[in-house]
Amino acid sequence: QDLRWSTKIYKTLGGEVKCVRCEKTDMGKERWRFWCWEFVSLSGDGVFWFILLPAVSYMRGEVKAMNELLTSTVSVCLAADLATIATLKMLVKRKRPPHHKTDSRFVGPDKHSFPSGHATRTWALARILLPHYNVLYLSGWASLVGLSRISLGRHYVSDVIAGGLIGWFGIAAAATSIHHRLFSS
Repeated sequence: QDLRWSTKIYKTLGGEVKCVRCEKTDMGKERWRFWCWEFVSLSGDGVFWFILLPAVSYMRGEVKAMNELLTSTVSVCLAADLATIATLKMLVKRKRPPHHKTDSRFVGPDKHSFPSGHATRTWALARILLPHYNVLYLSGWASLVGLSRISLGRHYVSDVIAGGLIGWFGIAAAATSIHHRLFSS
């Protein structure tokens, strides 16, 4: 059932679409769909959150903002997410869907599918950022990132749903608790 739903979403929204201009299959995806989903997916990528945000703060000369970022609940959340996902992926070792195209990004624990790290990360961040941003924007963003992972053929539906639940109820709560213990005076 999970494979059937995942394949249906993948074929409908992301892959297995014939290229209109070239009369052939272009890696199973129309390029514009692929890049739209990749862009959405990137917004939930750990590399984006770990490297880009501190780098932007540093380049703007906002040392105070960078220090606050590094000791924030968001940083604790990202570290908790990384540890949780690596552990779960190595324990479960679920293979990615059969229509997944492997490349150099999928090494180590990331070659496994369960749970979706993008889903855990975005739903955990959505919960942590909830007091500061609109719930519809945050839940819409997290949902689109999860859908992008299925549409790109990288996850089963259950990987994304489980990841969202783990992120919202587990990682966000743990990160908030850890942050309070470490940084509250």
